[in-house]
Amino acid sequence: MRRTTLGPLFHHDHNWWQESLKALHAIGDCSTVYNLWLLWRTCSSTTVKVNQIGTVTEAIEVVKMAKDAQWGVVISQRLGETEDSFISDLSVGLATSQIKAGAPCRGERLAKYNQLLRIEEELGDQAVYTGEKWRN
Repeated sequence: MRRTTLGPLFHHDHNWWQESLKALHAIGDCSTVYNLWLLWRTCSSTTVKVNQIGTVTEAIEVVKMAKDAQWGVVISQRLGETEDSFISDLSVGLATSQIKAGAPCRGERLAKYNQLLRIEEELGDQAVYTGEKWRN
């Protein structure tokens, strides 16, 4: 079972976080963008928001860099999100294994989860979830 925490840098005991990473999937959030030293020393995954990075091409480069470093990647929606389900397609296309869209309680969130289900249905037996290989 994967245990996940988003934005562990709220707590400044970096030695504790480094030890915890052995059993915890720690995802760098927006705060890690401003302090790369903390990001690389305390996290094992990163959150990618295309609108914060700039372009889709730049987001793809970030995902490649993270995967080269054996990091996990979470494709995240932006604030003020719409029913556009592009992050679902991007996540599957880049094999990131996770999206961050929030609880499935509103239309703009459901649109993303429903798109993942449609993709799975279209792929059929070829659909593969990375599971324990989430960093590769």
